[in-house]
Amino acid sequence: IFGMNVANLEIDASAETLLLNDDKDLAFTAWFQPNLSNPAADQVLFDGRVGSEGLKLTVNQSTVKAYINDQLFQFPFATTPVNGSWYGMVFNLNNTYKQIANYIYKLNSASNSNPNMPIDQTLTEVMNSKIDMGNAHGWVTDKQYSLMPGKLKMTNIRLFKKTIGQAQHKNMLQQYIVRDNQLADIIDNAIPSI
Repeated sequence: IFGMNVANLEIDASAETLLLNDDKDLAFTAWFQPNLSNPAADQVLFDGRVGSEGLKLTVNQSTVKAYINDQLFQFPFATTPVNGSWYGMVFNLNNTYKQIANYIYKLNSASNSNPNMPIDQTLTEVMNSKIDMGNAHGWVTDKQYSLMPGKLKMTNIRLFKKTIGQAQHKNMLQQYIVRDNQLADIIDNAIPSI
């Protein structure tokens, strides 16, 4: 993926597999700008699933869907996402507590023209949803993580090795550069000047 720094992926060199042990956690963050015209059509945010193993995240006008192994979890929007607006997403898979959580924040478009705007006014929370998984999830697949072509714009795609606490969401979403490669498997640092 153009502009993406892939660091420290857990790869079995003999089989080139991606794995997540069921005693490990992860977090996915990204900024996306929807272009949703069909209420039921899903747009892929992130895909690391093959068959019934792995993780895949999609979005449509009413829900964010998380396909984790052979299960589907849905996070409903309270209001339909606005086409052309930017949204920041923090998705946590917490095997320690057997819970997944999805948080979405809408970017205040005025923050681009007012660089002195306080950080607490730049993002508005539009989704805060947690689901108990019932059991921990791990996987071993030979599918590489991928983004699919489509009308959805995305940037700052990151896959962390630990969950991100709610108090840190805004800081993580607004970081242009994640310098600690050991904290993540995938880091897409989108620098505005570039």
